Amino acid sequence: GTSQYGQVTTAGANNFLPTGDITVSAWAYPTSTAGYRRVVNRADAFSILNVDGTWQFEIGDYDESESNWSTITGPPVLANSWTHVALTRSASTVTAYVNGQVVGTASQSVVMPTAFDFDVGSLNRDTHFFQGRIDDVRIYSDARTQSEIEADMHTYATCAYVNCASSGNTYNDDNLVAYYDFNEGPAGTNGTGTAYNRVSGASSTTNLRSVGSPTYTDVKQVSSNGNNTVVTFPRSYLTAAGGWRVPEGVSSVDTLVVGGGGGGGGGGGGAGGVQESLAYGVTAGDGMTVTVGSGGSAGPNSSGPVQAGGDGGDSVFGTIIADGGGGGGGVAEGGRPGGSSGGSGQDTTAASGAASQGNRGGDGRSTAGCTPASGGGGAGSVGLQGQATQCSPQIPYGGDGGTGQSSTITGATIYYAGGGGGGPNNNSSATSERGWGGGSQNNLYGAGDGANADRGVGT
Repeated sequence: GTSQYGQVTTAGANNFLPTGDITVSAWAYPTSTAGYRRVVNRADAFSILNVDGTWQFEIGDYDESESNWSTITGPPVLANSWTHVALTRSASTVTAYVNGQVVGTASQSVVMPTAFDFDVGSLNRDTHFFQGRIDDVRIYSDARTQSEIEADMHTYATCAYVNCASSGNTYNDDNLVAYYDFNEGPAGTNGTGTAYNRVSGASSTTNLRSVGSPTYTDVKQVSSNGNNTVVTFPRSYLTAAGGWRVPEGVSSVDTLVVGGGGGGGGGGGGAGGVQESLAYGVTAGDGMTVTVGSGGSAGPNSSGPVQAGGDGGDSVFGTIIADGGGGGGGVAEGGRPGGSSGGSGQDTTAASGAASQGNRGGDGRSTAGCTPASGGGGAGSVGLQGQATQCSPQIPYGGDGGTGQSSTITGATIYYAGGGGGGPNNNSSATSERGWGGGSQNNLYGAGDGANADRGVGT
C-alpha cells in the first residue's frame, strides 16, 4: 500500500535481533514492480527489497561507510506471484536466495548497527512501502543452509509450538528468534493490529504492530464449479494445524497436483509431473500437507556457454506427490530426469519422465554445424528435437516443448505442465542461448525458441 506496514521496536533495550550471523526470509507477492519496495528491513543493517522490478539484498552498516555495506542484485521480480526471498550471513559470507535457489553472494563481516527498529513492508515507517502481500517472516541467529531454506519454504516452524530452548532436544529451527506467520485475522479483516512472534516462549515485546490497517488475505483461492467448491493453492500452505484443514462434512476430494517446472538450460525445462485423482479420501478436521513445488532455476550463461537448468520442486497434497520437472540440459548435456525430463543439448539423449506423470524431453541434434537444443517433455507428450533450416550459415529453431495435459477440475478446460522450448543456439560459445522453463499453465504447447527464459512455473 502507500502507508501500511508492520514494526517491532528493536532499538535500545529491546534489541533481540542478531548483529552477526543471521537469516531473514519471507514470502512476498508484489502487485507492482515499480519503485523501491521493502519486504523486510532494519535501517542501516539489512534489507530485502524490490528495486524497480529487480530483487535486491543488502546487509552491513550503511551509516558507517560504503565499504561496510554489501548489495546483491537478484533476478527480476514477478508481479502477482508468490516468491520466497531470503538473506543469510555466516561470518563474512553473505548469500541471497530466491525460491530456495542461490542468486548471489557477497562478503561483509561488520557488526550490524542496532539504532533502528525492524520493519515489514516499509523503510523506517515513512517510505518505500511494499505494494502487495507479505507472509511467513522468519529471523534466525544463524545462517541457514540452502536445504534448510528450501525446507522453510514449505513447512511451519517447529519452534512455534515446541519450546526449543528448554526442550533439551535439537530441532531444525533451534536458532529461530522471530516468526511472524500472519495467521491472526480472518481473510478480509484487519485483525487486531498485532502479529504475534510465534516462537515458543518469546516475549510479548517482540510482537509486530501493524499500522495503517493492512488486510489479511488467505493464501488459498476459493471458487465454484457448479455444486463443487474449487480450492487452489498458489504456494505451500503453512499453518500450525499442519496445512489445509479439511472442512466439516467432507470425506473425499478430487485433486490435481502439478510439480514445479524445470528451469531452462540449453534445452527446455521439463514440465512438472501431473497427478490427478478422483474421490481421494480425507477426514474432516484433519490438516492436509500442501506443498507447491517451485520452478527450477535457469541455467547460468553469463560467462560462457549455457549450463543445465535446475530441477523443479515436488508438489504434495496429503500422500499424493507430483515430481518436479527436470532441468534442461546444457551444451552437450542430456536433459535432467523429473516429472517430465528436460530437453537435451547437442549430441545428447534426454532422460525419461516419471512413470504416469510426464514425458521425456527431446534428444539433442548431432548434425555438424547445427546446434539447436530440444524442448522439454510435457505432461501430454514428448519434447521435440531442435531444427535448422540450414546449417551454414546456421538458422536454428529450438525444439518445441511437449504438450500439457488438460483438466476440467476448475470447471473449464485448462492445460497444465507444458514443456519448455529449447534454445535456438546451443553451442560451446558464450553466445549460446537458454531454453524456456517448463510447467506453463493454460498452454497446450510449451514455448519454442526460448532464448531468454528464467524459471519453470509451479502450478
